[in-house]
Amino acid sequence: MRKRRRISLAICLFSIIPLFSCYFVQTCNTAIAVGTSLSAEPSSFTMPLGTSAQSLINVSAKGNPAPLLVNLSASSITGVSTNFNPQQVIIQPSSGEWNSNQSILTITVSHAANPGVYTLTVYADFGVIIQNVNITLTIESGGYENVAVGGHVVDSNMLEITTGIIMLVVAVLITVSIIKYGKKHCI
Repeated sequence: MRKRRRISLAICLFSIIPLFSCYFVQTCNTAIAVGTSLSAEPSSFTMPLGTSAQSLINVSAKGNPAPLLVNLSASSITGVSTNFNPQQVIIQPSSGEWNSNQSILTITVSHAANPGVYTLTVYADFGVIIQNVNITLTIESGGYENVAVGGHVVDSNMLEITTGIIMLVVAVLITVSIIKYGKKHCI
């Protein structure tokens, strides 16, 4: 009788273990997909300083028995910021067909970036597998024209700022002169 109980208990435990492992797979995102894919459209940008652009990130998987939570991230480039909307995508379960989800990647090039050609790598962490896709960024100086002033080459943007400051100083001096003139002649 005792031997029979042990066998029954062992059979019961072995039949329950798959239920727990299935629950663990679904809640802990350790479902392994047979196939994964990551793409970016467009995957090449020419961007002046101080501009933004968007790329559609397509994340796909097939053969995953449970919903798959995929985390997106990107490599860093000085002066370039990235933002995923959303940063996490869920791929619904599939047996053999491809299921996909999308995120919009916004790339912003600040004025602190150095002009040149860079590779921005986008990563998709499927839990066990990490896929990546490259986006080529050509950062341009912004199209500001250089102007020769007194034999020196000056950025036209800087020239506009300097001209604006000079005009402000002249306006203040004229205003002060009018006030002084008005006080002398109005008394």
